[in-house]
This record gives sequence, structure tokens and C-alpha cells, in this order.
Amino acid sequence: MKSLLLTRNMLFLSILYIVIYSYLFTQVTESTRVSLNIAFGFIGMGMVLLLLILSFINTKGFKKKFIGFIAVGMSFYFSGKIVLMLQQPLPEATALWDLTNILNLLYISIYILSFTLLILPIRNRINFLYYSFDTLIVFVALFIMSWHWWISSLVQPLGLPLSTSFLVISYPIIQFLLFIGLLLTVFIKRYFFPRLALLLFSISMGIQLGMESFFVFNRTFFQGTILELVWMVPILLQSMAITRLVKDKREFKLGESVFYYKDYSHSLWRNILSGMGILSLFLLYTSTDDIVVGIGFISIIFFLFLRQLLSSYQYKRLAGSYQLLSRNLEGQIEARTVELQEKNEELQRTFTQLEHMAMHDQLTGLPNRRGLKVEIDRLMKKETPFSLVFMDIDQFKEVNDRYGHSYGDQLLVEFTKRFTSLLPNGSMLARQSGDEFIIVHHVHKREEILSYSKELLLLCKKPFQVMEKQIHVTFSAGIAIYPEHGSDIEDLMKSADQAMYKVKEQGKDNFHIVC
Repeated sequence: MKSLLLTRNMLFLSILYIVIYSYLFTQVTESTRVSLNIAFGFIGMGMVLLLLILSFINTKGFKKKFIGFIAVGMSFYFSGKIVLMLQQPLPEATALWDLTNILNLLYISIYILSFTLLILPIRNRINFLYYSFDTLIVFVALFIMSWHWWISSLVQPLGLPLSTSFLVISYPIIQFLLFIGLLLTVFIKRYFFPRLALLLFSISMGIQLGMESFFVFNRTFFQGTILELVWMVPILLQSMAITRLVKDKREFKLGESVFYYKDYSHSLWRNILSGMGILSLFLLYTSTDDIVVGIGFISIIFFLFLRQLLSSYQYKRLAGSYQLLSRNLEGQIEARTVELQEKNEELQRTFTQLEHMAMHDQLTGLPNRRGLKVEIDRLMKKETPFSLVFMDIDQFKEVNDRYGHSYGDQLLVEFTKRFTSLLPNGSMLARQSGDEFIIVHHVHKREEILSYSKELLLLCKKPFQVMEKQIHVTFSAGIAIYPEHGSDIEDLMKSADQAMYKVKEQGKDNFHIVC
């Protein structure tokens, strides 16, 4: 932004411009003061246009378009001033005056268009519409009051043609509308347009409105006086506003800015003021039959009706959004519920699997020590008599040493399958560790235990098919009976283990019941 030295020092240049102008005005004669005014008018216009051109070149996006519209509008304003500069006392023919008013109308219309362009970056445009309706209601009420007690009394004595009267009145009205809109916007918090720039625009419009109204209704020039300088003051203020806008680093992007107009704030007071305005205009119209007051009265009612339609539309849209949100929320809750149910079921399966893994041997699938203890504790709590068979495979170490551990593991699996097939209902086969197995059998009478143990021995007479080999093994077993041989699991296991080692000492491939 180094090329924008002029914009950075606009305040200094404006002060310097006014000081030089004031000094020269006091030094020249009265005959040359009109020429001085015209010359400095052109200097000021050229300085402002140069600023606008440089600002336009060094910005982009909506800022560039806004400044471009301002530059075009300013050009029309300058053209109108040049027309007035080139004429002395206003002639009876109003052609030049009509041309000036047309140029002024174009100037103020393009200014309104340039500020309207700033609607595009606003995301929540409904709030802006609320603001626009509220501004129009205030404007119409103020203008109608001004018309009835002030403007009409000034226009009627002019005796101007209809077309000229229309141009004379239209320009201040539109300028007044822009002034009210800008002034009200200044007080909106967190508006994306720089507040200082907006305030400078508002002040400049207020000054212009006062000057143009005085000129329109008094048809008086200040040529030849230092008051001629006053018409450049609002232009310089607008130049400072452009400078502030250019310095602002924010970009105005489509639909990204927020218009913080809380239309619901102080709604009671706003409704009271609107009602009082309608009532006042109604009483004024019925007492005076002023057609302008009647039009204003109808206009306010129309704007209030449109605002109500907008509110109804927004409430309907919000209700639709709420219903859609509710349906989506219900769908999400339902989907989440199903997901949670599936997660719970998966968690339950995982828990069951982990519980099974904690209670069972991974190789054979038989209950392990923990599972065996749970079953024995259950039987002991119920005081149910049972027998505990402690078995150990006699030749297991030789199988591992000769064929490898994979054969040993597969032998354990085959041993489990064969012995499980002989288990009666309610009995349990568990793997203690290594090649040690335990059978918890509900039979506790010695005769039945002897018969069952002989059947177990017969199971090992047939060789085990382990992969491609047939392997012959036997087992030794010690048998203890609850509660005869132990009142707790430790005593019972110790008794059965000692009985099994007696079999080992006596030659294996047999069983022994604790005496």
C-alpha cells in the first residue's frame, strides 16, 4: 500500500487545503474571489477523484465495487457543482437548475446503490430486511411530519414548474433517507463495515442535506464568500471515510459477514412508537385532509404489513427448521441407540469371550484351574458329594522329546476329545496344567467309581491318531472323594495328587482311590 500515500495523509491534505484556501481568500480582492472559489473547487474535486482512483486500484472484491460506485456517484455530484459554478444568479429559465438536480439525483441514487451493494456480503439478510423496514418506518414518519410543518410551506411559494418541483423535492427526500439509514446503522454493534467510515459518511450526508435544503428552498448562492468552502467539507469527510475503509484489512466476501441487528431488542418500545406514529398520522390526516400525510400513513401501514409477513415467513422457516432438526435428532438418537445396542451386544460378546478365555484352556477348550475351582466351590457350597479324578499322561514327555511339541499339543487335543465322550451329564473334565487332567464326577460310591475308572483305562488301549502317526499312551490317576478325603479344594486336590503318584510308583497305567 506504499502507493497510497495520499490516502494515508488525507486528513493532513484536507486541513492544508482549507488553510491555504482561507488564507488566499483573505488576500485577494472581491472581484477575484469567485474565480478563487471555482479554482479551489476544481482543485478539491481533482484531489478527491485522484484519491478514489488510487483507492479503487488498490482494493479488490466488494470493497473495489463499493469504491467504484462511490467514484461514479461523486463524479455526478461534481458535475452538478460545475453547472452551478458556471452560472451566476440563478436565471429565470430553470433548465440548468433541472440539470443540476438530475445530476444530484443520480449522485445520491448511485450512493444508495453502493451501500445496497454491501448487502451481498451479509449472511443473515433477513436481519437486514428487518432493519430496512424499521428504518423506512422511522423515515416516513419523520418525513411526513417535516412535510406537513416545514417542507410544504417552503415549496409552495417557489412557484416552480411541476417537473422542477419534483426534482427539487426528490433529491432532499432521497438524501434524507440515506442519511437516516447511515445514521441508524452507525449504532448497530459489530457491523462489518468500519464504524468510523460509516460515521464520517453519515456526518457528510447530514451536512450536505442541510446545505442542499437551504439552497433548494432559498435559491441562494454563497459565491464570492468564504461559505462557498462549506460544500467541500462533506466531500473531504467522505474521502477520509474511503481512506479508513482502504486501511481496514478485512475483506467483504459473499455471504460471510454478519449483520448484528437485534430486531427483537426493545420490541415493546418499537411497537409503541410504531403505534403512536400510525395514530398520529391518522389523526393528522383526518384533521387536515393532507394527501401527502395520507400517503405516508398508508405507507407506514404497508411497511408494517410487509414486516409482519417477513416475521411470519421467518417463524414458518424456523418452525420448519425446528421440525427438520427434531426429525434429524430423533433419527440420530435412534441410530445412536441402535449403535449403542450393537456396541453393548459386542461388548457383552467380548466380555463373555474374555470370561470364557479366563475360565478355559486355549488349547483344548476345557475348563482351566480357575474354571475347575468355580465348579468345585459350587458343589461344596451345595454340599454335594463328588469324586475328583487326578490324571497324568504317562508317556507325554517322551512324545514331546521324540516327535516335538506340536505332536504333544495335538495328543492333548485328541486325549480331550476321547475322554469328553465318556463324561456323563453333570461331570466336568478340566486341564490342570501340562499333561495333567482332572475329572469332577458326581459319582461318589466306591463301586461306581471303580467301574467308571476301568472304563477310562479302556479308552487308552486304542492308540491315538496324531497327525500321520498313531501314538500309544497310558495314564495314571488318583481319586479322592468329597467330603470324605477333604473339606476344601486344596485338601481334596492334595489327596488325589498323592494317590496318583502312588500309581506312578507302582508302574503307571492304573488308578488308585484314597484309602
